[in-house]
Amino acid sequence: MKSARSIIYILLILFVFILSGCGSDVGITTDDGTGGDNTDTGNEVLVADIGIVADEYSINPGATTAITATVYSSSGSTVPGVTVSFSLDAPTLASITASAVTSAAGAASATLQARSLSGEIHVSATVGSVTSSSPAQIVVLDQTSPASMDVSANPTSVLVEGTATITATVWANSEKTTAVPNGTSVAFSMANEFYGTVSSSSTTNNGKATATFEASEHAGFATVKATAGTKATGSTQIEVLPTSAVAISFMSAEPDAIALKSSGGNEISTIKFVVKDSNDNPVPGMNVSFSLKGPNGDEFIDDSDSTPDQIDVSTGLDGVASVRLHSGSVTGPVTISATIDVAGTTMTSESSVVSIGGGVPSAKRFSMASELLNLPGLWKQNLATDISAYLADRFGNYNVLDGTSVSFICEEGLSIDTSKVTADETGIASVKARTQGVPEDVEPDSWETSLYNHVLSTYPDTALYSWGHPRDGWCNVVAYTKGEEHFDDTNANGMWDAGETFIDTVADPFIDYNDDGVYTGAGASDPQEIYIDSGDTSYNGVWDGDKYIFGNMTILITGEPYILFSSNTFDVVNGGSTSMYVLICDKNLNPLPVGTTLSVSANGGGKVFGTTSLTFDGKGPIEFYYTIADDDPETDEANTVEFKVSIVWQERPLGVTISGTVN
Repeated sequence: MKSARSIIYILLILFVFILSGCGSDVGITTDDGTGGDNTDTGNEVLVADIGIVADEYSINPGATTAITATVYSSSGSTVPGVTVSFSLDAPTLASITASAVTSAAGAASATLQARSLSGEIHVSATVGSVTSSSPAQIVVLDQTSPASMDVSANPTSVLVEGTATITATVWANSEKTTAVPNGTSVAFSMANEFYGTVSSSSTTNNGKATATFEASEHAGFATVKATAGTKATGSTQIEVLPTSAVAISFMSAEPDAIALKSSGGNEISTIKFVVKDSNDNPVPGMNVSFSLKGPNGDEFIDDSDSTPDQIDVSTGLDGVASVRLHSGSVTGPVTISATIDVAGTTMTSESSVVSIGGGVPSAKRFSMASELLNLPGLWKQNLATDISAYLADRFGNYNVLDGTSVSFICEEGLSIDTSKVTADETGIASVKARTQGVPEDVEPDSWETSLYNHVLSTYPDTALYSWGHPRDGWCNVVAYTKGEEHFDDTNANGMWDAGETFIDTVADPFIDYNDDGVYTGAGASDPQEIYIDSGDTSYNGVWDGDKYIFGNMTILITGEPYILFSSNTFDVVNGGSTSMYVLICDKNLNPLPVGTTLSVSANGGGKVFGTTSLTFDGKGPIEFYYTIADDDPETDEANTVEFKVSIVWQERPLGVTISGTVN
């Protein structure tokens, strides 16, 4: 007897049919769950391919990740009860479980254990003579442990309630010749918060991480500690001075994040300091010397550009002296120091950190997501979900993209509220989409025709229903904005230069109505492919820094469920079994929405093997394989058995029952 075959996922069907035409199958006899096999029945399973995935594709030395191999037959079903052997091409980097038996869902699991060396590993899975066509690629990271650290403060003395910049320089070796990789975490803390506070954490850039110390109202010596990893620690001391007759303090930096030069975003931040006397009154006419410390990308504070990183400014009647920071062509943190001289005593205050980021969305970092990917809009209108576009610049910064305008368009089947859609401070722009209308029917692809032919030949009641194709229920949504094509900034000057590699993109955002990845709109075979005309629909072979960038995503618009059996009755001989398929989907052969539940039972005798309970995730499956077996082979007595498949869909219970005999 065969054990339960698992599900057919819609998105895997094309993959399976291609493989069945070009690969070689191997016959495997599977375990029936009772210790026997299928040899006597003659129902040999043909293994066509093996898919292999990992929970994590990059891991630290010594870490583990789970590897899952799913075995498929040439019909697209998964194969339970077969032994899968696992192997890797770099045993010096890791070890892996030697073999495992596939579950009822056709999946076998193994554990990969990284060793101490870094490198790349390819993991393969094999059943008989069939090996996974695409191995899983795992990277063991080079996790250099921070070995030492230098910590400094600038300035080393501040007035009460003043600020200073703390810089931790983190080294990968004790000789202090190699900096740790960018992005290494550094934690900052106070030895005694009586004298002030410090921002808790930062990450390194060229080995340096910065934090801002803010002095309390108490004079004394404040100690700031920094830690990276388990070995690198350090500290620095700052003298907090009592209020003098005249004092300078940092007021504000507006905004605290600006865009790169010539990026089209806001490139200027206004930095303000205030000078007051001991009675808290503003001191006008005081000379304030400003100096800049930044990432050396030609940022400046002196508009005359004679001394770009230094300038002297007098306070106004309000005691305020301000300077304008202009961004350069390199990202990174910037701080401004303000110094006054009173009767030979120098006092300095430090601004908070101003971040220079890319300021322009990158096509490579543009993505989309939806709260729900399956809405039963063929059943009910005005069902809603949130759809979001995620933006970041070429450096991965998103905070500089606050207020970036994003537009959305969609196929019939959905409507979208696109009023005033802008990215927020996290680089996310979201809209509310609702079901409205019905997606247009499309000509079926070959995989859809193959799926329909399978259903037609497997289920005798197919003709009782009106069927479509899966893509008849697909509704494409497009989000687009102005941005730049990705490029490799090999000389780190923040600009694209001739010869640098870039990723060319199509100029016009369009709805991919026929899902072929190519615009074929007005006057062509798919006039429904709405597009936004920028004057060019092609790849122009030139790096573009100001163009439309966009993404397409698909929402399933589904309808009421169908439940079909491959046989309307069954007859199990004494000690024997019989098998059948059950189809659960909407009229377009699409899966049921998230939250739909399944339960299966056999009443009156007999035992059912297969998926007897499930909560659907909106992505599949649509087909299930069951075996009904005699649960009392010692007794030759005919029993009428009801085999029932029940679902709860949109809080509505639905079910279909067939009757048969178990002897």
